[in-house]
Amino acid sequence: MTRWLDGPDEADLGVLREAAGPVLDVGCGPGRMLDAAAQAGLVAVGIDTEKAATDLTRQKGFNAITGSIFDPLPGEILFGTILLLDGNVGIGADPAALLARCRDLLAAGGTVIVETHPEADRNDVFVAHLASADGGDRSDTFPWAEIGAVPLTGYAARAGLYPVQHRMGNHRTFVHLQHRR
Repeated sequence: MTRWLDGPDEADLGVLREAAGPVLDVGCGPGRMLDAAAQAGLVAVGIDTEKAATDLTRQKGFNAITGSIFDPLPGEILFGTILLLDGNVGIGADPAALLARCRDLLAAGGTVIVETHPEADRNDVFVAHLASADGGDRSDTFPWAEIGAVPLTGYAARAGLYPVQHRMGNHRTFVHLQHRR
């Protein structure tokens, strides 16, 4: 839970050094990457299905939408950078569908930045739940996936995206994807 509430670290800030705005943070949680985008001078908005998370984001002064990335976005614009960090490529347990939706929201020359699972070959789909550290509180279950850099390439290809950069920072792996135009 601590990392979820922490501010951006050096790896987060590094992700946005080469980013172009506007930025969409998919699964934004309480706004860590929106804070990083602001520090980089980028216009950004987050989206998350959890109202408590987007409320925290808004309390920090950042823009956030409560809803699903698969639903139409208000004033649907095209984004220069779309973030799928902290394993959020697993949202909905269908990485190809999620990447295709992101592709449709990309501006020409835009980039989807995906943080993959540290195990490069990981490709697991499952039903998950969130639990408090003491095990007392538990969320409803939801479909999720853990995807490493190797299978991400296949999912990206199915979505019409291709990798243009693969880098590591602070024990985290990031793959930059662009649209085949």
